[in-house]
Amino acid sequence: MITIKHKETGQVLYQDPDANFHRDLMLDNVNLHGADLSGLDFSGVSMQNCNLSAADCRFSSFRGANLSSAAMLGTECQEADFTKAQLNDCHMENANFTDACLEGAELRHSKARGAQFERANLSYTDCSMAEFNCEMRHANFVRANLFSVNFSKADLSFADMRYCDMNSANINGTLFRHTKLEGSTTASGRLYQKKVSTAEPKRKWWEVWKPVG
Repeated sequence: MITIKHKETGQVLYQDPDANFHRDLMLDNVNLHGADLSGLDFSGVSMQNCNLSAADCRFSSFRGANLSSAAMLGTECQEADFTKAQLNDCHMENANFTDACLEGAELRHSKARGAQFERANLSYTDCSMAEFNCEMRHANFVRANLFSVNFSKADLSFADMRYCDMNSANINGTLFRHTKLEGSTTASGRLYQKKVSTAEPKRKWWEVWKPVG
C-alpha cells in the first residue's frame, strides 16, 4: 500500500492500497504539490507531468525515473539521487538540488531559474538548451552536454566543467571564478585555451640590485 501525505497538513494526496514502490508504479499526472516524499525510493517510476512543486524530496531516490515535464517549482531535492533520470522539459525554478546526484540524467529544455545546484553532480548529463540562470558553485559538469544552455548571470565559481560541450551557450554575465574548463568546447565553438600571461615575471626583492643580463 502506498500513502503520500502533504508535508505540513498531513492531508492524503495519493493512496493506492494495491501498489508498492517499484519501477512499474505509475504516477503520471498526479498532483503531489507539497508532498512529503523524503527518503522514499522512486527508482524507475514513471512520474511524467507530475506536480512535485514545493514537495520535500530530500534524500529520495529517483534513479532511472521518468519525470519528463514534471513541475518542480521550489522542490527540495537536497542530496536526492536522480542518476540517469529523465528530467526533460521540467520546470525547476527555485528548486534546491544542493549535493544532489544527477549523473547521466537528461535535462533537455528544462528551466531552473533561481534554483540551487551547489556541489551537485551533473557529470555526463544532457542539459542541451536548458536554462540554468542560477547558483551552481562547486557543481560537477564533467563531460556534460551543455549545447546552447542559457547560463546567463549564473554562478559557476569553482565548478568542474572539464571536457564539456558549451557550444552556443549563453554566458552573458556568468561567473567562472576558479572554474575548471580544460578540454571543453567554449560558447564560441572553440576548444578552451587557458590564458598564459606574457608579462615579464616580477623580479624578487633580492634581485632588484642585480644587473639585468
